[in-house]
Amino acid sequence: NEIDKKRAQTLPQSRVGAMSDFDYDAPAEVYVSVGKPRQGQPVNYRRFERSAEAIRFTVEVLPAGKQRGVAMEVGDQRFEFAQIYAFYTSHVPSTICEPNVDV
Repeated sequence: NEIDKKRAQTLPQSRVGAMSDFDYDAPAEVYVSVGKPRQGQPVNYRRFERSAEAIRFTVEVLPAGKQRGVAMEVGDQRFEFAQIYAFYTSHVPSTICEPNVDV
């Protein structure tokens, strides 16, 4: 969504610097909350062999209404959509592999 995309453009420089060290080949897990966040609310989960695949799925495939409730975990780090979108825009999508995921 546009608000999160604008937030991604205003991330602090220290966070942007950390993005250059990001491992796009590391395994990633994507969690998508369904509906308004509350205790006991169901969450969809998807595992990807490469975080690049998870990033592309989150930005290009996941419906905009679900992007707001998405989180990606890579190792012990957790990223929300604004950060995921910043990873996506910091590398030309051609660097991020072709999607091979079923929706």
